[in-house]
Amino acid sequence: MSFRGSEEEDERIIHVARLGEQRAHASAFCDNSVKNSKYTLVSFLPRSIFEQFRRLANVYFLAMGFLMLLGTYTTIFETPLTAFSTLFPLTIVLGISMAQEAFTDVKRHRSDDETNNRMTKVTSWNTGAAVTSESVRWRDVHVGDLLYVSNKQPLPADMVILATSESENICYIETSSIDGETNLKLRRAINYLPTHDTPLLDPADVIARVEGDQAVIRCELPNMKIESFTGTFCIPHKEEHVSSEGAPQSGDFNKVIPIDNENVLLRGAMLRNTRWAVGVVVYTGKDTKLQRNSRHAPSKLSKIDVAVNKAIYMVFLTDVVLVLVSTLLLLQFEAAYFPTLTYLGFYSPGLTPGWAMAVRPDGMDWESRRSTFIQGFLTFIVLFNNFVPISMYVTMEMCTYAHLYFINEDLSMHHEESDTPAKARSNIVTDLGQIQYVFSDKTGTLTQNVMRFKRASVQGKVYGAPILMTEANATLPYRNIQGLNRDAAPGSPADDFLKILALCHTVVIESDAMNAASDNSYDKDALTYQAESPDEKALVEFAQEAAYELIGRTTQQITLKINGKIQSWTPLAVNKFDSDRKRMSIVVQDGEGRVRLLCKGADTAMLQRGTCGSVEAATTMVDHLKIFAQEGLRTLVLGYRDLTPAMYAEWFNSYREASAAARDRADLMSKVADSLEKDLTIVGLTAIEDKLQDGVPDTIADLATGGVKFCVLTGDKMETAINIGYSCKVLREGQLLLQLTSGTSADIEAGLARLYKAVIDKKGMNAEFLKLKAKPTRSFSKCGQATRRAKDVASAWDVMLKHFPTLSSPTLGIKSQCQKTPSHSSHVSSPDAPLPPVHHPIHVRFTKAARKAMVSKTQAVQGPQPDDIPQQATRHTHRRLSRAYSHVTDFAFVMEGPALVYVFSHPGLKVILFEIMKASSAVIACRVSPKQKAQLVRLVKEEVSPTPVTLAIGDGANDVNMIQEADVGIGISGNEGQQGKSQKGSNNLTSFYTVTNFKAV
Repeated sequence: MSFRGSEEEDERIIHVARLGEQRAHASAFCDNSVKNSKYTLVSFLPRSIFEQFRRLANVYFLAMGFLMLLGTYTTIFETPLTAFSTLFPLTIVLGISMAQEAFTDVKRHRSDDETNNRMTKVTSWNTGAAVTSESVRWRDVHVGDLLYVSNKQPLPADMVILATSESENICYIETSSIDGETNLKLRRAINYLPTHDTPLLDPADVIARVEGDQAVIRCELPNMKIESFTGTFCIPHKEEHVSSEGAPQSGDFNKVIPIDNENVLLRGAMLRNTRWAVGVVVYTGKDTKLQRNSRHAPSKLSKIDVAVNKAIYMVFLTDVVLVLVSTLLLLQFEAAYFPTLTYLGFYSPGLTPGWAMAVRPDGMDWESRRSTFIQGFLTFIVLFNNFVPISMYVTMEMCTYAHLYFINEDLSMHHEESDTPAKARSNIVTDLGQIQYVFSDKTGTLTQNVMRFKRASVQGKVYGAPILMTEANATLPYRNIQGLNRDAAPGSPADDFLKILALCHTVVIESDAMNAASDNSYDKDALTYQAESPDEKALVEFAQEAAYELIGRTTQQITLKINGKIQSWTPLAVNKFDSDRKRMSIVVQDGEGRVRLLCKGADTAMLQRGTCGSVEAATTMVDHLKIFAQEGLRTLVLGYRDLTPAMYAEWFNSYREASAAARDRADLMSKVADSLEKDLTIVGLTAIEDKLQDGVPDTIADLATGGVKFCVLTGDKMETAINIGYSCKVLREGQLLLQLTSGTSADIEAGLARLYKAVIDKKGMNAEFLKLKAKPTRSFSKCGQATRRAKDVASAWDVMLKHFPTLSSPTLGIKSQCQKTPSHSSHVSSPDAPLPPVHHPIHVRFTKAARKAMVSKTQAVQGPQPDDIPQQATRHTHRRLSRAYSHVTDFAFVMEGPALVYVFSHPGLKVILFEIMKASSAVIACRVSPKQKAQLVRLVKEEVSPTPVTLAIGDGANDVNMIQEADVGIGISGNEGQQGKSQKGSNNLTSFYTVTNFKAV
């Protein structure tokens, strides 16, 4: 079978082929090499010279040098200065700058070579019925190859998983280079080979099956959507052959297997906790999703260079005026006195006195022609060339290098543990004092990504000492955290609490020393837990400390060692966490056949669905929630529900149907989980400390005091990002938290419009508050930009009027000349008007402290039944929040990356999004891709007038685009950065400065 590959209008078709044949037809798609360098040997000289002459002063001095050469070696005019006095220092300045550029780009080339020449294995079933494996360089990997990836090996290309070494064909990956998250994520092979209960030892059967079936993959064209993938794995009938164009017809397939994002491993991810995985390469090189989200390093000028360029225009204009005046005066002077200027060597035949000619000095050359306008003009241009002194640039460069030296040698920015100093790589140092907007990554930048279990509340008892003494917890009694195990008698609430911690999660065990989970032969110190969320890891590690140790987990069994005794449960179904439900759950069956749902989640999502057993227990739970929140701890509520076999069987049928759905699978799974997660018995409350880097809250507060606006851009889930926002004081008490979550395009548009209207109503201002007008333009060259801006504004108002017809639309006339778009009044509801109905994807809520404070007031509710306490408290709290809403005008805006995909494709929605961001005192963007981070930075630079100075801070390769887009980039290379040094080299080469922790900012 020969290799064929093609790209039709809306899909890519890939035929899995023999290894040798693929190499002969590899030109169908791009190769797998990547290039992050800026120059080549051929392009370096012209491109670097061009970069240097973006400084107008360099152009000015070069022009002066050319005029001096012209005046020296031609008769057009006589130069009063030599070209050496200008060209020599200019050459020195340019040479130093170009050498610095070359040195930096050599590092980029070395990084590219290191990446492209890494080795990986490509496997094939060759003629002769034998599996062969060939080690090839990453750059030689092609679409259609069968990749064999080993544990802890990074992925060289995007591939569809065919099989793994683990049971149920699952594998785990780390995606820190893609989204910044260091936690493991679960992926599954496509439903191609029969699932196996025991790990596969050899991929030979996989390769032979693929070759025998002559499979074809149909998938979407290369795109930047990291969170999604759509394709099918097609197996044709044995007697059928591909068409003449190389694409099987729709009726030729014996079996069609759907492929989604769960079945794909992306370039940049690392295989973890899995011995091997075999897959088919679908995207290579610049077509991979990681590269689609990257961009080449842009050329940047510091703001002082931009200011000097503008000043040179004025200086040169002044220079030309003075030259013109001086030339005219020279011509007038020579016209009146030329015959008498013999002492200057001038004479006019017939007019100059004879005695003047007689006393002329020996050797003097006489000039009888008067100066022309051109000669006078060029002479004065050269004479006045020091209006722009070249010494100014020399002085600026010397000051810049002095600043860089002080940064590199600053002991306060030196990381003692790793012996890592701060490193300055760019001469754009003057912008550091002009920063107006800061865009920061979260994981590894603001946080250490370390969670610690600190406190718990079980049956009204608090375990663990407070981490921050407040008025509320000063008199609250508490027990030692180890006391939980002593109180955990079988069947007690403490026992249920610890079992939920140890069982309700998606944690993976890494251990080379562990044998069968049915015995005691394992090394506790060798156990390593990996989780999708650091919260889950902290909970399981605490359960381990409390003698409820997770020692084994497969898809068929979860094994705990409780106080030295081995107990096992069968996991029947897992309902993963999502931002709508704000909880996760697992259905397990114990050794006696009893089925139980274990659930944990945010307090707002759990208290409405469970009971605490008594009025006292409910009110105590609410008090403890308030106290833990005031200490800045992240809280989770735990509960369970016993299920009868008939109840479980009925629900599992719905679960199985939803999990097999081809469309809207995530929504269906969420609804099915929601139907089961009710009538819970609440057993306790956990409180986790998210360890921030030292000095983060104080640093952010100092930046805010200096008028700097702070935005957090992260790939984490929304709830995680919000909790970090509270911890590092980006989000403050008394703010309304406005959330834009993902959904359909119609949902996103409607939600954004509602939120925009809510902001207008709360601010109590007319349409001028929105400032939907073109940025002021002062030059004719920006007329097109002003026109486009006016059109975007008109599109934004079309969206608003579509959802709020009572608004008065301002007249957005597009003028033929550059000017501001006129603003007009519009009818806006009063400040006390109620918030318009809020539906998905917008949520409006108070910060945790405000919410907890109001919840505490529900204790005054009289006469409720014990089972109704949480529900009645929630309804009562909602009424209080609604009344308090009218008095709050401080907003915090949280948005999700999937929603931004549609927003950035709609010019009007981009305008609305920015206006909401501008009205908010804090902005957090979560689940954003690397490219979306850069888009948000660019949005601020385009919409704010005058264009602000922006700073981006990150610690990983997923932050490169953001750092490149910002005016100044800072890379963090502390403890976490040192561990991921090999994957974060691109960040280090991209950032202007590298520091070891956030407080050094």
